Amino acid sequence: MSKQNCYYKIIFLLLLLFGTSCQSADKNVIAQKETTQAEIRPSISLEGTPSFSTTIGSSDSAILQFGSDYEQALADFAAESTSGSPFAYALYDIDKDSTKELITRHFTGGVNCCDEHSIFQKMPAGNYREIFTYPERIAIQGNVITLSAYERLGNFYTCYTCLPPDERAAPQVNLLFDKGQFYFVQNKAKNDSIVKYLSFLQKRNIPAINADDISAADAGERKGYAWNLFAWYYNNFRDKAGTEALFTKYYSNADKAEVWQSLLEIIEQTDEDLAKYNIKLLR
Repeated sequence: MSKQNCYYKIIFLLLLLFGTSCQSADKNVIAQKETTQAEIRPSISLEGTPSFSTTIGSSDSAILQFGSDYEQALADFAAESTSGSPFAYALYDIDKDSTKELITRHFTGGVNCCDEHSIFQKMPAGNYREIFTYPERIAIQGNVITLSAYERLGNFYTCYTCLPPDERAAPQVNLLFDKGQFYFVQNKAKNDSIVKYLSFLQKRNIPAINADDISAADAGERKGYAWNLFAWYYNNFRDKAGTEALFTKYYSNADKAEVWQSLLEIIEQTDEDLAKYNIKLLR
């Protein structure tokens, strides 16, 4: 065989080997793509609500885990937490994974304050690990957890029991709970109703702040701003700039800076309460 023929044969064998290798690699990439599962987006379900009970026996064996170094029986936790009102608990499957979470609620004492709710997740050993605590009222419908800010905004330049005038958005944070993860969720229709209400408030004559008693400054108008802007902030994934822009647009009193700062402090405190739970955004 001539040297030239040997040369061509070697080149042919190399091309054959290289082509087979590439083809095999391409097949592997395609196979990987086919076997990779798409991330499943959590969905909202509003079916079902917890049924609470105030009857807890002294021999209740449920063990609650707080952090990594403290455990307590449910009965003992209930006995220590009771402050003039019944301790209540519920077993309810929030995230629909066929395992019920334990939800507790109690009143910690104080004037116009404070309710506290906790959620515990059942562990393989049978204990319940604390995964969420909120120092105010919550409501659960389906897998949506609604956090209230009624108490922290109760005396916002008016009396605690005074309500904002006419229709208003409730000061709430809506969370979705799915597979052990919390998400902020958005209701876009709520944005339109909030803007409409702020436009309504803008037309009202709001009295100056009462220097002697700021908790009696008005008939609930400033609380109306606070409720709706608090709801806007969390309904729009903690959009501080957008919330402040709305306030600046619709609130025109001379005390604008003071009122905004008061609301901002409450929002920041709520953010601090929620920061430990690594809440993601469900867009």
